[in-house]
Amino acid sequence: MRGAGAAKSSEWKQAPRASTVRARAIRRARLAALQAALDGLDGPTDKAAKKAVLRNGTRWTGAYRIIAEQVDPQGVRIELEVDIDVARLAKFVAPTELPAPAKVRFHLGQVSGDRGCDVEPDQIAADLERLGVQREKVGASEAVAVEVRCTALGAVPNTLLQAVRVRAVAKAGGATLLDSDEAGFGVDEQSARERGAGAVAERLATAMLDDPGGVIVRVESPHPASRVRRLQRAMTDQLRGVRTAKLVGIDADGSVRLRLQGRASADAIARGLQALSLPDFSINIVGIHDARGLTVRLR
Repeated sequence: MRGAGAAKSSEWKQAPRASTVRARAIRRARLAALQAALDGLDGPTDKAAKKAVLRNGTRWTGAYRIIAEQVDPQGVRIELEVDIDVARLAKFVAPTELPAPAKVRFHLGQVSGDRGCDVEPDQIAADLERLGVQREKVGASEAVAVEVRCTALGAVPNTLLQAVRVRAVAKAGGATLLDSDEAGFGVDEQSARERGAGAVAERLATAMLDDPGGVIVRVESPHPASRVRRLQRAMTDQLRGVRTAKLVGIDADGSVRLRLQGRASADAIARGLQALSLPDFSINIVGIHDARGLTVRLR
């Protein structure tokens, strides 16, 4: 996606360095590209989710290429071509009308961060709410306290990426529910932190919401194996109500079984799979067995 941004030296009370002005112009161009991506999405979107996307815009914008740059004594104007994962973005801003679970085991308590965690605790709390975690006590649900620790790892050798490590320890009633350690990568430290926090939130949501069963998808004709990996990625990135898709078994006839964790039923997953567009193979729904299982065939 393309976007343009400008910044002027007069925006600061004291004369800034040229690199500071340029950095602000680049950020605005990235946000403009993100806005263009949002405007181009088909179907209904959730207004609150769109605001959250633009508020943490660097999380959704990846590598970029400078198309044009104009510098004068007053400031800088930059036009960029920005890498944006549109499929994942569309899933995040889609309206959430998922059914509430029959029993709420946990609700979110305090989310705290150590020194250096500037954005992660608030983002993790917001993401968990977006993923369906309750913020208030429901019946006999237990409060889950989350402690977040962040470490900047610096530049990744031979790339233009920055890396961070985000660790979250979640405890309920004195027992550790989850100890998640996730790496985040981005074109700058801010976007790396936001992506790492997003990955931690997904792990926490899985621990707080899901029963271990999930929905089992049996995949017939899975060869070549690369198709299965691409299908897993598409399910995780594009299917509403699905957070993870893991390979859990191989049957005697060569079919594979994937466990999808989230709040989507087998019927909802089947509808989502029929709407997926994959370039070199298609998905045929063989049958839906019950709310917890279905079979598909790749061709």
